[in-house]
Amino acid sequence: MARAGVTADPVVPPPPALRPYLGFARLTPRSLEAVARVVDRDDEFRARVVAAADEDEVGRAGWLWLTRPDGWQAEVAEKAARGGVGVFQ
Repeated sequence: MARAGVTADPVVPPPPALRPYLGFARLTPRSLEAVARVVDRDDEFRARVVAAADEDEVGRAGWLWLTRPDGWQAEVAEKAARGGVGVFQ
């Protein structure tokens, strides 16, 4: 989403804290954690991601984390307890 915004016409800038990661071909676990922190704190950017993605692309836990419906944290915790699944799996 951040890369797509940079190449859009008109340009839709990503959150400033994501700019260092735009050139990465593959994100490391540490950089994924940093990106997750930025997305977690930026409601507007998270809404842009939701508008461009769907649950099949990001998985159930990821979708819950992005959309944050009532009870989402409990469902993610339950999913993690059952299978050790992280937000992005």
